[in-house]
Formats: sequence, C-alpha cells, structure tokens
Amino acid sequence: MLPLMRFCREHTIDLPSFVRGIGPFSSAPRELARSYRRILGAATLADLPEPGPGVPEFIFNTTNMEQNTRFSFSKREAYDRSVGTICSPRFPLTEVIAASSAFPPIFAPFEFDMGQDDWAPGHQWADDVDASYRGRIALADGGIYDNMGLEPIWKERSILLVSNAGDPFPDDDTPPHQWFSQMRRVIRMMHRQAENNRKRWLIERSRPDITSAAYRQHVALWQIEGSARSYNPPGGAAPVAPGASDAAKHEVRLKALEFDEAEALFQHGYSMADAAVRTWWPAMREKSPPSALPRCPV
Repeated sequence: MLPLMRFCREHTIDLPSFVRGIGPFSSAPRELARSYRRILGAATLADLPEPGPGVPEFIFNTTNMEQNTRFSFSKREAYDRSVGTICSPRFPLTEVIAASSAFPPIFAPFEFDMGQDDWAPGHQWADDVDASYRGRIALADGGIYDNMGLEPIWKERSILLVSNAGDPFPDDDTPPHQWFSQMRRVIRMMHRQAENNRKRWLIERSRPDITSAAYRQHVALWQIEGSARSYNPPGGAAPVAPGASDAAKHEVRLKALEFDEAEALFQHGYSMADAAVRTWWPAMREKSPPSALPRCPV
C-alpha cells in the first residue's frame, strides 16, 4: 500500500503521457502504460498472488469498445463473454492497468494485442465470433460499462462492499448552453442515471424482508460524496475527516496530490467505509467506532 500511495502522491502522469503520446511513434495510452512502470516494473498478470483464504483475487475491468461488453483480466483468465477466454494470461500489468484507466477521449482506445492462438473455447455465442475481434482489441476504462466493477462478483458473493469514488455530479442552477459544455453535462447525466440504477438495485437486493438466500445479499455502499454522519451505525459514526467536505471536489485525474489533499481523501474514505460497513454488515455492527482516524502515511 505504501508504494502505491507514494506513487499517487508524487507523480502526475496524465498530462505528461498525453504530451509524449502526440509524436508519430507512440500514443497517449501507451505512454500511460510506460508511466506505470515506475511502480510495477515488468510484472505480469502471472505475478499476481494466487487467490485463496486471506488472499484477495485481483480483477481488472475494461470496456470492449468494439462490442460494448466488459473485458476482464485476472491471474486466472482474460475474459469477455462475447469474445472468449484466454487462460493463464501473461499480459504486462502496466498495459492491463493502463487499459482499465484509459478514459476517453485522450487515453482511449488502448489497442491491446491479444493474439489469435491463445483463445480457449468460450460461451456458445463466443465460439463463432469473427476472428477480427480476437486480434487487436480496442479497450477503455472499465467504468464506462460497469462503473462500480460489480459484474465479476455480484452473482457469486453474499457480501458486497462497494466503494464509489466516481466523478460527483454537481448541481448547477445555470446549466450551460454552449454545445460542448452542454454535451459534456448530458453525458455525465446519462452516466449518473446508470449509476443510480445500480445503487437502487444494490439496495433492493439487501432488503431485510428478502428471505431467499439465492437473492439476499449484505451490501455496504459508500461514495466520495457525503459524510460519515449520514450513516447510523450502532455505537456512532467514526470521526469526520478534516477537509471531508472538499474531498469530492478534487478533479478525477492521474495527478500528484499535496499531502493535505491526500490525507483528507485517505481519512474521508476511511470514515465513510467504517460507517457504511458497521451500518449494513451484521457481523460488524457490534464493532466500536475508531476514536481517531489514521494518519496518511508520509
């Protein structure tokens, strides 16, 4: 965790990657992948830890721009239900993470070279897919298709802990009339509508009157907007982080953070997660709230 936090605090990689990618022999997505080498080196998906008791499974989601589907990467497989499966992939983590964070229009699409000979038989509707969809695949940020990253797990888990740090949608009593700004706001509105539908679905599945184990799930949802005081956990909420009211105002960028900004985000996320989990997850309701928030590592 410390190397990752240090990387996020010390390195701005979005604008430099864009500028370096303007030349004829590179691209912004490829330069973004090179930027991740500072923390990931030459690691591949095969270097991820083997999932098991106490060891999480890491799944990286992208959006398949060619078919409007989810393309996911893990240690076990690279997978798209409409295209097929590559077993035990060895793709560089720098490229996988760059593809998963390649948000349009600057960093997408990320042209990912999958190779034609590595595909295992997939679902029946993937077995007959045209070979052109299994060569170089255009991928983009996974949040375009599934903003909360729930599809790989929601059918298989009875407990869902959902953190939504997506771009907040601000109220505006004078919405823009200029066409570009207006279109940007409309796209954000459509994105927010999909996000709201997913949140309603999560709340519906966690209703206490659902008795069927096949449908009932324990869900704790928190997001960058709001305050820990909006929850009502037994024993009270965690302390509200200093600067929490400004946490949602930070730009969603791959940009270095000042220490005060990083600590505000770190503590705000901690207090929101603590309040949400102790409110909605039965096994945690008897836990006492922390008396103080942890400090952001230097």
